[in-house]
Amino acid sequence: MKKALILSLLFLSTLVSAQTNASKFSAVRLVDIQPEGWLKTMLLNQENGLTGNLQKIGTPFTHDSWGEGPVDKTSSRNWVPFEQEAYLLDGMIRCGYLLKSDDLIKRVQKSIDGAIAGASPEGVIGPLITGGGNRDRWPHAVFFRAMMAAYDNSGDKKILDAMEKHFANDKASWTDRETSIAETMVWLHEKTGKQLYLDMIENMLSPKLEPKELVKFQKKDITADFLVPQRHVGHGVTYMECLKVPALRYQATGDATYLEQSKKGFEKLDKYHMLPDGVPSSEEGLSEQTSQNTHETCDVADYLWSCHYMLQITGESSYADRMERALFNAALGSITKEFDAHQYSSCPNQVYCNENSSQVITYDSSRMAYRQLHRPPCCSGNVNRMIPIYVGSQWLKGANGALVKALYGPGSVVHQVGDSKITLKEESVYPYSDSILFAVTEGAAEFPLQLRIPAWAENATVKLNGTNKAGVKSGTFFELNEKFKKGDRIEVSLNAKAHCKKWSDDTLIVEYGSLLFALPIETLKEKVTLTSRGDTYMGYNMSPLSAWNYVLRMDGTDQSLLRVVRTGEIDPVNPWAQQPQALSIQVPATVLKEWTETYQKVTGKEGVAYAPMTPPLPPLGIFIRLPGKTEKISLVPYGSTELRMSMFPFVADFKVSAQGLFAE
Repeated sequence: MKKALILSLLFLSTLVSAQTNASKFSAVRLVDIQPEGWLKTMLLNQENGLTGNLQKIGTPFTHDSWGEGPVDKTSSRNWVPFEQEAYLLDGMIRCGYLLKSDDLIKRVQKSIDGAIAGASPEGVIGPLITGGGNRDRWPHAVFFRAMMAAYDNSGDKKILDAMEKHFANDKASWTDRETSIAETMVWLHEKTGKQLYLDMIENMLSPKLEPKELVKFQKKDITADFLVPQRHVGHGVTYMECLKVPALRYQATGDATYLEQSKKGFEKLDKYHMLPDGVPSSEEGLSEQTSQNTHETCDVADYLWSCHYMLQITGESSYADRMERALFNAALGSITKEFDAHQYSSCPNQVYCNENSSQVITYDSSRMAYRQLHRPPCCSGNVNRMIPIYVGSQWLKGANGALVKALYGPGSVVHQVGDSKITLKEESVYPYSDSILFAVTEGAAEFPLQLRIPAWAENATVKLNGTNKAGVKSGTFFELNEKFKKGDRIEVSLNAKAHCKKWSDDTLIVEYGSLLFALPIETLKEKVTLTSRGDTYMGYNMSPLSAWNYVLRMDGTDQSLLRVVRTGEIDPVNPWAQQPQALSIQVPATVLKEWTETYQKVTGKEGVAYAPMTPPLPPLGIFIRLPGKTEKISLVPYGSTELRMSMFPFVADFKVSAQGLFAE
C-alpha cells in the first residue's frame, strides 16, 4: 500500500510538471545543427577573430577566474570580471558546438571543470563575490548558461550533478538582474523532473520578507514596471535580461498573468525605446528613439536571448521576427564583417566612429569606435553570443515530434523521429533573397514540419514537390504534416516588398522584409594600436569620405519611389561583405550642404582640440523650399555597413515621379 501511494504521488508530481512547464517549443541540440553559407562564415570569423582570441588580448579574458580551480572561499572578489568572462565562455561554447570546433569546446570545458573542482565543500560553485551590491550571484546566471549548453550537447553528467549540488547548498538571495537564474531552474526541472526547482522560482520571486526588506526588494523588481504605462528609466541591460523572467514564472506556475507581464514589457520597449534596427536604445539607461540614440552591444545580445525564450515559451512567430530584425541589423551593424572588432555602442546613424566621436557619452567618448576590447569589457564578452544565439534558435522541436523552422538561414539539421533520423537542409542566401529551398537529404520519417511565415510576408507561398499548399498566412507557423523522404523539396517564397515609413515626425526609414536599409558611407579606415591597463590591442578609426547629408525627397506615401536593384550573383559565402552589394534600393534624395558635422571639445596632453561627430537631423522648418538637384542614391542592407545613415530627414516633393526618376 505504501509503495502504491509513493508511486501515485510520483505520478501526480510528473503530471503537475507537465502541466506547468508550458513551452510550446524546445531547443534542438547544437551538435545536430550544421550552419552553412554566410552563417558558417560568420561563426568561423568569430573563431578566428574575437571569440578565439580575446583570451590572448586583454583582461579579464586573459585570466580564467572561473576555471582557476580551488580558491579561498573566505576571500571576496568583485563580480565584474566573472560576468565578462562568463559572456565569452557562453558564446564560445555555442560557437564551438555549432562549428564542431574541439579547440573552442575544450577551452570552455577547462573553465567548467575548474569551476566544479573549485566548488566549496558543500558544492557552491564560484568564490564569494562582493562589491557589487545586488550582483553577488548575477555572474552565475551567465556562467550556468555555458554549463547548460555543455551538458545539453555532451551529456556530461558531472555538470548536472554539480549544478544540483550548488543549488541545494547556495544560500545567496536573488534580486534584480539575478532573477534571470530562473532560466536555470526551469532547465534543471526539465532535466530532473524535480518540482523543487519550480518551487525555487516562486520562493525567489515571492520572498517572505519583513516589510522594510520587502520594500527594498520591490524597488529592485524591474518586472513590476512592465505593467506600468509610463516609459522606463532604468538600466537597459537589466531590462533586457528580465524581460523573460515573468514568462519563466509562468512556466513554473501555469499562471498566464505572468506571461502577459513579459509581453507588456516588450510592448513598452516598442512604444518608447525601439530603434529601427530592431533593438531598443540604451545608453546604460533606456533612452529615446531619435537618430542620436544608441544601444550597447550587451543590449543586442540580451534582447536576442530574451526573445529566444519568449519564442520557445509562447510559440508565437512574432518573437522570431524580432530576432531576425535584431540580428540582421543591430547585431551585424555593430561588428566589422571580419568579426575582428566591435562597438560598445552602435547607432542607426553613425558618420564618425573614432576615439572621441560617441554621440552619447556615458563613461567616455570612444564607445562607438570599432575595437577588439572596450572598457568595461562586458560588451567585448557579450558580442560573442549574438550569432550563436540566432543559429541555435533556427531549428526547434514542437509537439508530436514536430520540427520547427523558426529562423531562416542556410544549413541543415538532423531530426530524430522515433527510431528514424532525417536530415533537412535549407539552401538559401536569406535574407538577401526571400526564396528558400528545403531538401530532404537523408532518411525518411513522418512528422509535422512547421515553417515560420513572417508578419511582413503578406503573399507568401509554400510548395511541396512543386505543388502549392493552401492556408499560408503571415505571422503564423505553417504546418506540413507528411511522410518526408530523401529527395523531397519544399519551396518557400516570402515575397518581401520594399517600403518606406515614418519612424517619427521628422524621420523616414526604408525596409525590405526583415532588413533595414542604410546609406553606406565610403570610409577612411585606419587601423590603430591601443593600450589600457597594461593590455595592447587593435582598433579602427573611421571617418567619412563620401557625402552622407542627404534629405529624402519623399514623405513615405508613394512607395513607387523605391526601386529594388539586384546586381549580379549574391555571394553565398558572405553577402554582407560583398562589394558592390548584390541587393540595394534606390530612392530620390538631395544633398543638404548646410547640414554638417558637429564638434565636441576634447582636452588632452597636447591641449584642446575639437573632434567631429555625427549631427542630429536638421529641423523640418528648413524644408519649406528645398534647393538642390534630385538624384538617385542607393541604400544597402544595414548589416553590411560600418559607417551609415538609416534615419533620414525628408520632404514631400510631388515634383518627383517614379517614371522620371527610374527612366533609363
